[in-house]
Amino acid sequence: MSAPRPSIAMDQLFVGYLQDPAPENFLALRTALMETVGFDPYSRDLSQAEHLFLADRFQEAEQELRQKIRPNHLLSPGAHLKLALVYQRLGRAAEMERERAIAIRCLEGILSTGDGTLERPYQVTRTSDEYDVLAASDLTWSSQTLRQVGGRRIDVVKTREGREICFDVTDIFLLLKRRL
Repeated sequence: MSAPRPSIAMDQLFVGYLQDPAPENFLALRTALMETVGFDPYSRDLSQAEHLFLADRFQEAEQELRQKIRPNHLLSPGAHLKLALVYQRLGRAAEMERERAIAIRCLEGILSTGDGTLERPYQVTRTSDEYDVLAASDLTWSSQTLRQVGGRRIDVVKTREGREICFDVTDIFLLLKRRL
């Protein structure tokens, strides 16, 4: 059984954001995604695609990624970069560039939600996005703590480079709480 596909409205929001990457468009898309039935911010549904990729089974990895990116990884820069890498290995340059551009837009969207401080943390749809932000910033994860600040839950990530980057995971916690 495959995961539920986001609605046509979700697809329109996604295309709208890609065409006009304004912060408010990203936040509207993020909200709609988190309200999608079947959205799971802690899913590990890309692991099979990663195994297929490592086994040089790129066409199967492509199918797996295309099927699993939606809805759980729709705004995940790392998922789109994985698909771009698969397309690179398949020699499909135009598709590789498209997925790479989507990954960049997703990262830009996350970065548009704050500045990574405790006062203005980045908003993510899944904790794996935190690692994507660190990788894009050439930072290496060292430790992580969850803090409650004014009713919000903030992941505070310390890096080996001595920086602290903050991510608002309140919506993820609320989503899990509603489901329990």
